[in-house]
Amino acid sequence: EAEIPRNREAFEQRLAEGKGNIVNAANELEHLLMSWLPSLADIHRTLKKMGLAGFQAAPDINRQLAMLFQEGFLSKVPHQWLEQYHRYLKAILIRLDKLPAQPQKDREYVLQLHKLESKLDDVDAHWEDCPAELRADIWQYRFMLQEYRVSLFAQQLRTLFPVSDKRILAQWESLEAAMARR
Repeated sequence: EAEIPRNREAFEQRLAEGKGNIVNAANELEHLLMSWLPSLADIHRTLKKMGLAGFQAAPDINRQLAMLFQEGFLSKVPHQWLEQYHRYLKAILIRLDKLPAQPQKDREYVLQLHKLESKLDDVDAHWEDCPAELRADIWQYRFMLQEYRVSLFAQQLRTLFPVSDKRILAQWESLEAAMARR
């Protein structure tokens, strides 16, 4: 990833270098967005049909979707993670498919996830004040959580890297230490 331009001259240079890529980048984003829509529709349709089990899982799934599709996500989320959204949506559909047979296990997983996700609440509230150097580590934590969801609910999709609650907590501790040094 290229360094952010810090002055007008650097900005103008980067703009000139990237001008020819704008249409391709926009087309790629459009393709990603369009590929997610059927899965999103399936998730909402399945949740409506599920009854009590779906009702209990819906708040967590909606929270996950809100984290993935937060305001301005196309400009905020690093592209490498946007490319994984199809897997995260597929994992939700697999979770919903398994849910009627194992609602208690689903609730246990949700409790684990909420403990880990709640750590982001303060970070999200102060995102604009967060130094750029720390944002990559915050994204890493955020998407470790998504990979952890894949490992819990849809193992057959496989994670991009080894992930566990211990690894996620170690990432958080590293992030906290870096924030404390600021």
